Amino acid sequence: MKLRSKFRMLGLLVLLVVAAFALLLILPFLKEGSSWSDIPLFLATAGVCLAAGAVWWMFSGFRLQRSILGLAVIAVPVVAHLLMVADLVFERFNGERQARKVAVSGYAEKPIVWPGFDGPIGLQLKLEVTHPQGLKGLIDPPEIRMGPAVDIAFEDLSATRTGGSGFFKDSYVKAKVGNLALLKAVLFQKTFANPEPADKIGTWNASSRFDPSGKTSLTYFLLPGVVDYLPAENRICLNARLEGLPVCGPGEKPEQGCASPNVTRLKDPVYAMGENLTVLWTAWPAMNISPALTRALREHSAFQGNADGWTAMQKRLEPSGLVAAGYDLCDAGKDSHTSSRLCFCRDAENGPVE
Repeated sequence: MKLRSKFRMLGLLVLLVVAAFALLLILPFLKEGSSWSDIPLFLATAGVCLAAGAVWWMFSGFRLQRSILGLAVIAVPVVAHLLMVADLVFERFNGERQARKVAVSGYAEKPIVWPGFDGPIGLQLKLEVTHPQGLKGLIDPPEIRMGPAVDIAFEDLSATRTGGSGFFKDSYVKAKVGNLALLKAVLFQKTFANPEPADKIGTWNASSRFDPSGKTSLTYFLLPGVVDYLPAENRICLNARLEGLPVCGPGEKPEQGCASPNVTRLKDPVYAMGENLTVLWTAWPAMNISPALTRALREHSAFQGNADGWTAMQKRLEPSGLVAAGYDLCDAGKDSHTSSRLCFCRDAENGPVE
């Protein structure tokens, strides 16, 4: 075999490896989904593949007959990545168009009041949402704050949602507000059942899908964001990074009921900035529906303009508030302390401590 033919076979093998790697890179996104922030990765990968194809074209003496096989190989991942980009671009602009048609046509608010507390510990919201018929997408539960209505770039919407931190993330906005307290759905909980679950998993899941009819009824149970896990009314687990929790001493483990000393504490929470309620509310793919609920809250919520009431509600589920309501640190065991949360329990039989 001539040396030139060997080089051509080696070059074709390199193209196959590059193409295979590029296609494997897409697989996790096909399974888990992709977002606007992934576009640079898709474009960069397509660019690398195009560069490899250009080198092959040059190596083939700029002759189509000699280079056609290699170009066909490298074209597959290029087209796949560009299709991913095109799909995200379409989703974004279609999502923005559809989001402008979403409105809260009904709003009902009910305070969540449990025995032992001197006031509400959260809010139950019932919403009637109108939207285009046949709209497909997953509606996330809202996160409510009493703070500035900051502009959040579309590509940062997902990252701005708090996850388990319990406080508004200001890393992606111009206004630095610190640890701004939130009212939000508890991600892990066994207390508030979805009244109309789509399936068994949906019984405890606060996310919902748009109703094809064009009107979706939603119910949310929102508590202060410091609640990490809620197995029952008499057992409330808080984020282990909170101030006011006992810190582990020498030889103690978090599972025994203490916070790791190596974890950064969430200090100086900000309960309210001004008196206006603002919402972060998203639906996927690619919809920012925050303005619809923000308008409803500011018009109908009993907490709009009530910074003192909002602050008191947030503090009732902090460690000192739980102790005042008759709770104490739980014993170690099932549904109890972990490295990420500490749980407070109250004797359900005896009721709250007066």
